[in-house]
Amino acid sequence: MDVVLQEIVHDHALQGSIILHNEDAHLTITAFAKGPGHSRMSRPCHPPPASMPPVAATTAPRCRIACLLLALVSLNAASPTTAQSPALQARAAQEPITPIPAMPAQDPRRLRLGERLFSDRRLSHDDTHSCSSCHDIRTNGASANAHDLTPDGRPLALNAPTVFNASLNFRLNWEGNVRTLEEHAERTLGNPEIMASSADEVVGKLRADPEAVRQFRDAYGRELDVAALLDAIATYERSLVTPGGRFDRWLGGEGRRDHAGGAVRL
Repeated sequence: MDVVLQEIVHDHALQGSIILHNEDAHLTITAFAKGPGHSRMSRPCHPPPASMPPVAATTAPRCRIACLLLALVSLNAASPTTAQSPALQARAAQEPITPIPAMPAQDPRRLRLGERLFSDRRLSHDDTHSCSSCHDIRTNGASANAHDLTPDGRPLALNAPTVFNASLNFRLNWEGNVRTLEEHAERTLGNPEIMASSADEVVGKLRADPEAVRQFRDAYGRELDVAALLDAIATYERSLVTPGGRFDRWLGGEGRRDHAGGAVRL
C-alpha cells in the first residue's frame, strides 16, 4: 500500500515553504519561496537497497537530514527585501508569539496569603514538604534535582516543571492533564507521591491555627474552606510571571533594524 506523507512548514518571515513528500519509501524535499523571482529546489533522496551492508545503510537518515538542511539554506538565500515588504510588516502585527504579560491585578491580601501557603510544610501529610520544596522561586522555579523524591524516598518518574509562567499555559503538568491552577493544587495535595495529603486535611490543620484563620477571614471575608485554600495558592502562582526578557523586548520592537538586510540582535 502506498504511503504518502506530506508536511508543509511555512516560514512567516520569508513566506517560504518546505514540502516533505514520502511516497513508496522515497523522500523528496521541495523548497520554494513565494513571490516572483524566487527559486524552487527539489531534491530526491532514496533509501539504500535492502542488500546494502549495515554500515552503509546508516547513510539514509543522514541523507534525509542533509536534504532538509539544504532546503532551509535555499529559503535563507531569498532576497532580504522579502522580509521587509509592507505585506510582511503588516503581518508582524498579527504575530502569534506575544511577549509575556505583566502580572495581573491581584488582591494583595490573597497574594500574601498564597505566598505564605506556598512555603507552608503543613500542606504535606507529614509536614515535611511545601510547594517551594520542588519549585524554588529563588532560581528557576523548579528543582535543582534531576528527580525529586516521594515521601517514602523513591525518585519521582518526572522532574518538577518550572512554576514561572505556568499560569500562561493552557495545559499543566508534563502530561498536560490539568487545565487550571486550582485543579493542579488540589491534585498535588492529594497525590500520594508528592504531598500525600488532601485539601480537606490541609484545611483541618490550618483551622487549628488562629492566625491562619484570621488571615483567611481578612482575605476572603469568610471562614477558611477548600475553595479559599486553592484560590490563595493559585493567586500567588499567577503572580509568578517573568515579563521583560530580551526576547520579549525584541518582540516589542527593541533592537530591530528597519532597513533591508540589517542584522537583528537580541
